[in-house]
Amino acid sequence: MAETLRQCLRCKEFFLPTLEFFPPYKQRKDGLHSWCRGCVRVYGREKAREYKAKKRVPTKVKRVVEPLRQCLRCKEFFLPTLEFFPSNKRGIDGLHSWCRGCVRVYGREKAREYSKRPEIKARQSDYNRKRNNDPVFKHYKRNYGREYQRERRHTDPKFNRLCLDRTAAYTQTPQGRMTRRIIDIRRAARKKSLPDNFTKEQWQRALDYFNGCCAVCGRQLADLFGEHKSAADHWIPLTLESCPGTVALNIVPLCQGVNGCNQSKGNHNAEDWLTRKFGKRKAKQIMKRIDDYFEWVKHRDAP
Repeated sequence: MAETLRQCLRCKEFFLPTLEFFPPYKQRKDGLHSWCRGCVRVYGREKAREYKAKKRVPTKVKRVVEPLRQCLRCKEFFLPTLEFFPSNKRGIDGLHSWCRGCVRVYGREKAREYSKRPEIKARQSDYNRKRNNDPVFKHYKRNYGREYQRERRHTDPKFNRLCLDRTAAYTQTPQGRMTRRIIDIRRAARKKSLPDNFTKEQWQRALDYFNGCCAVCGRQLADLFGEHKSAADHWIPLTLESCPGTVALNIVPLCQGVNGCNQSKGNHNAEDWLTRKFGKRKAKQIMKRIDDYFEWVKHRDAP
């Protein structure tokens, strides 16, 4: 019995309804494609060419321009990213309405205002006083500063030159001369293994007590002609065994220069020197004035 022919729906040709002429297709009842094998092959090649042609042609990349965002404080425009705006969970997009620069400036202003409050100043001064009086902190701060400067001076010639120039300029100022004088008298006490806790504040307090004058003769320590200057004198000389050292209860301001009391006294006993220079009556008055000062210092430094 002759088999019926089947027409290809694409090329309209007739073929036998077998797998030789029609490819398989499971979705149809007879399991054969409606196109012949030649049409399916041609269609596949055409689609492959189209795909390759589309792949070769470079597609135009659309440049997405991100909208800028204005800072509500400085009115400048920035990209709405964490690089320019700090995070803020309460914000709609999670960003602050001020830029990072404005937030930083505002924080510094508020910190400056906060630090100017009287109660904050008092609290900070109490903390600094306790910390500076701590012997452990003093030891650490002194040793760390010395080691750092020593190491950097050896490795950095510019820093070494800067330190020398800065020290030379500072020693020419009144504050620098006073610091140098106190360092010298404290070193002299250390050589004798005596206490050396005298400070610049105590020296300034001694000058204020005697109104900037010599504790013995009452001469101005900083005169217009520069003939006299102040000298921190050990009232009980370091050469005597009864010397308490470089402490506030043994340092008095004396004049040094032309006919100065500091050169005249030297390492002599204070009472004997006063008697020889001023006589017994005036020597007693001067000794009483010096003793009153030491008593005032003792009550002031008492805990």
